[in-house]
Amino acid sequence: MMNYLRLHHDYMLSKTFITIILILMMVIQLNTLYASQILEGYGHLDAFRESFQEDYLNDVFMVMEYIFVFIGILTAISLSNKNNQALMVYTVTSKKDKWLFIIGRIILGIMFLLAVWISQICAVYAFTSGFTPYTIYLKDYFEVAIYLILEMIQYYLITLMLMVIVSTVLIGIVPLLIFWLLEISLHSLSIELQKLLTIFVININGYGIKQINLLIFIIIYIFFTINYIMVLLLKDCC
Repeated sequence: MMNYLRLHHDYMLSKTFITIILILMMVIQLNTLYASQILEGYGHLDAFRESFQEDYLNDVFMVMEYIFVFIGILTAISLSNKNNQALMVYTVTSKKDKWLFIIGRIILGIMFLLAVWISQICAVYAFTSGFTPYTIYLKDYFEVAIYLILEMIQYYLITLMLMVIVSTVLIGIVPLLIFWLLEISLHSLSIELQKLLTIFVININGYGIKQINLLIFIIIYIFFTINYIMVLLLKDCC
């Protein structure tokens, strides 16, 4: 397994991919600085601290959501494009090797997303605690942060499954459209339809505690992951 993790790692971490990820993470931090309004001075922020704090956390998590979803999709595309699939020809010699190759792909992607998520969530928390007058309640903050990483992994897995059908970078447009449609229309739907959709997808849409049945969500995406693995095992090439 470690050999396949290293194999995918060496392929995925190209200069172009890493440059894009670093730029996106820099955008998150610049947006955090801008949204905090710290450059206006503490006197300005103290006047309406609670209102500014609410707007700040909403803006920060909204931008992180956009960027994290994009990173999840980009990671899946990077690990599933035709060049990556061609690695199997040189590395897979048995059914067991093929299984390990596929599992290694999924695990490495999730590990990478977790590393990005931890770095940014901790950076935002450290900046907020150290340089702003805002108060972050750890329980609420990390609860929303957990939903954010699950949303990130959700679009990563959706993109992996779509790449099985059509192995092209253009397929990334589909999960992006799903995300944007949810962002735009979710709040305009009826309460019943919103509850139905949140069984299958997570869409945090800013900072706030959500009512999400995580058990059902996790079961659904474990099922999708198993289907993804089984389809690739049956194909001549993964």
